[in-house]
Amino acid sequence: MGMRKNAVTLTAQERDKFVNAVTQLKNRRRDGSTISVYDEFVALHLGVIDLFRNGTGIEDGAHLNAGFLPWHRQYILLFEQALQSVDPDVSLPYWDWTDHADTRDVLFTDAFMGPDGGPNGIGGGALASGHFSEAGGWLVVPELHVSSWGGGSSGTSLIREMQPVSNLPRQEDVDLALNQTSYTGFWPTLESSPLHNWGHIWVGGTMLMMSSPNDPIFFLHHCNVDRIWAQWQDNEHAGSAFYAPPGQPFGHNLNDAMWPWDQRGSNAVPGLEQIIEPLLQELAQGPVVTPADVLDYRALGYTYDIAPGPIQLVVDAAALDDRIADAGQEIIYQLDIAQAGRYRIETEGSTDTFVTLYGPNNQSNVIARNDDGGVVTNARIITDLDPGTYFVGVRHFSPTEIGPYRILAATEADGNGGDLRTVLTVGGAPVLASIAIAGEVDRYEFVAPTSGVYSIDTTGPTDIVMSLFGPNDESALVTVDDDSGQDFNAKIVSSLSAGTYFVDVRHWSMASTGTYAISVRSEQQNIPEIVVDGEQVEGDIAAANESDLYTFVAEAGSYVIETTGPTDTFLSLLGPDSETDLVAVDDDTGPGLLSRIEQNLVAGRYYVRVRHFSPFGTGPYGVRVRRT
Repeated sequence: MGMRKNAVTLTAQERDKFVNAVTQLKNRRRDGSTISVYDEFVALHLGVIDLFRNGTGIEDGAHLNAGFLPWHRQYILLFEQALQSVDPDVSLPYWDWTDHADTRDVLFTDAFMGPDGGPNGIGGGALASGHFSEAGGWLVVPELHVSSWGGGSSGTSLIREMQPVSNLPRQEDVDLALNQTSYTGFWPTLESSPLHNWGHIWVGGTMLMMSSPNDPIFFLHHCNVDRIWAQWQDNEHAGSAFYAPPGQPFGHNLNDAMWPWDQRGSNAVPGLEQIIEPLLQELAQGPVVTPADVLDYRALGYTYDIAPGPIQLVVDAAALDDRIADAGQEIIYQLDIAQAGRYRIETEGSTDTFVTLYGPNNQSNVIARNDDGGVVTNARIITDLDPGTYFVGVRHFSPTEIGPYRILAATEADGNGGDLRTVLTVGGAPVLASIAIAGEVDRYEFVAPTSGVYSIDTTGPTDIVMSLFGPNDESALVTVDDDSGQDFNAKIVSSLSAGTYFVDVRHWSMASTGTYAISVRSEQQNIPEIVVDGEQVEGDIAAANESDLYTFVAEAGSYVIETTGPTDTFLSLLGPDSETDLVAVDDDTGPGLLSRIEQNLVAGRYYVRVRHFSPFGTGPYGVRVRRT
């Protein structure tokens, strides 16, 4: 689950990653588009202000009515997801208007969102410096730099005409909104001055237009609007009971389809429709979205740094009773680990739970996931943890079902007699071992001296489940296997970079025991080379959990790495000159279920890893690299 933070509290690295992701979207175009992905968001915001339905004009689909908050929640969520397609670590930050000092001294600076317009950032006018100025490479599409469609263009530079910080909203203004007891009192207070409207007015220039998303501060501004709504919802105003009553203009009622996520139920006004529809590309695709669909912001996959903290899960305490009350809901727990060791997190009860472990000290970094490793359809994760704060997410395996469960965390007995790992030698004799007690997990370690394909196998009469971690990181999951070996044994065949790896072995049934042998061998396979702009390389995921590694050499520039064929692929790009430094990942950006990464690269050697989206899936594919 992503954490949206106050922009002025971001570290320098978090700030730079965010700015880089925004500028990447400005320079990225989808196939067949005449504008950038970033500018598609500008076009969408322009189109929503003047809609037509069944031959009749209807209200603005996103402003001045009850749908103002849900429409913009969906809008900035899609923008955040676009940023994460560039860098998965990025979450959208918010601009807290009540922090007057840091607004000027931290947020509106050349290092972050840029200064006021005018020479030397003084006096207002075209932005002269910073990442979002023309000098910094940020060019506004003139046709999209208008107050409304058909209006005169304001040119290719962002314009800002900032007012004194003393004119910004104050906490008492925010409290006036938060103290409203009904949605029909809350949203108008939040949308109007001195809050949302005043933020646009205070920045001025481009932010005064309906094409205001041309200025990236728009998204931080609206993230703060969404944060205040989330805070109001958390203050006992959650759910559909705290939305506007029926009788709103179309698009603003609880179950109305919001444009453009309405499968063409509404359209931009005649004349504009022909202009704007081709610009929306994927932003108008997908399922219908209604205000009801976005009321639970946590279910959308994010939270705020001021949101109520997760439920505390205490090691070796009694199990907590809880319930998944809403379809698709993920309930988050906080787990504080004081001492390094092996721990077990598991669920109990009749509900088919799915558990995700995040951390350490990071609510978006996935360590492990489990579906049915516990009793029947319960989840169980057993892993070694270092001291730190971890987070446990629990959801129903089915996105449409709910149900009760219990959850607990406990210290776990070490299955290797106190030695947390046994060393395996690549090509050495199999190591004989046993799962001597119910729930035992044996850990092994081996060194891959060079890059290549390695096979880790178990043999014997026991039904084994095996997990591989690394390189050089005991919590970085590579893959998991159950029955790819002989009979019910586990087998992992994977292209690995040089480094140290860790293998966990357990019985498929957490209540059973048994003997087994484990070995590691090298398959002696070189890394295939992909020629940039050459023929695609044909590949085949022939076994469950297999991942294939390729390499190519890039000069500085923009590249597309993509797969072809019938297989649901998952693509990872690593480098430069490193097989472990992750650059980008992608699942389904290509056609259908294929993968596609578009990335600006510095010169160097890069590595491409291809696997099936499903750990049990197999199938042929092609992979190619081309320069754009």
